[in-house]
Amino acid sequence: MLSLLRPTRIILIALLAGGFFGWRYWNGLHHSGSVDQDAALTRFRQSPTRGSAAGMPQPGVYTYRQSGSEHAGLGPAGLT
Repeated sequence: MLSLLRPTRIILIALLAGGFFGWRYWNGLHHSGSVDQDAALTRFRQSPTRGSAAGMPQPGVYTYRQSGSEHAGLGPAGLT
């Protein structure tokens, strides 16, 4: 009986750890933070990229505001 519990316990711990680290990785991918406008402008001015390709907007720092929401789903599962 003890030999059956050990592999089950190891598998359970591995699944829990995998789930936890997977969740942390997923949250890290889908998180963005704000950037100070002055810091972005300084970083851009220090960048070696100047000029633009045909049809592309001039490089620079743009300020914009957005509102709204997003929804993604697959089958019965959905994220908002």
